[in-house]
Amino acid sequence: MNKARLHFACTLFVLAQTSLARTWTDVEGRKVEADLVSATATQCVLKAGQQQVVISLDVLCDADQRYIKNILVDAKMKEAERLLNAATSASPAAKVNDPSTVMRQMLAARAAADKAQAQRLAASQARFDAAKSQRKRAAARCVT
Repeated sequence: MNKARLHFACTLFVLAQTSLARTWTDVEGRKVEADLVSATATQCVLKAGQQQVVISLDVLCDADQRYIKNILVDAKMKEAERLLNAATSASPAAKVNDPSTVMRQMLAARAAADKAQAQRLAASQARFDAAKSQRKRAAARCVT
């Protein structure tokens, strides 16, 4: 799969999802009202008024990081579905002329879908582990 196409699709998906401003919070609790312009796995571009700022995801609170990662995973899933649909609905002539291309597209789509699902499961497990450790800390405070 072409990385430029995937990045473009992710950016378009992000733009489609962010028609309204959102309140973003950093790890120190400071808040800003801004639109999400684009995002990657490590950084995002926020626009507040006329100013655009590139921000590392590490600076944002956990909830905002999850929000961006979910948008990126959803974009990857949509791209995988699009590729799978394109591969399976190709014209009969295309299937006869180049079956290896169709197979590669289907395998790439399946791999992208599997990777996106694995990312969702990992994010879910991380949220579960964080909540579990938070409950343990709260219980320890109650005992002492």
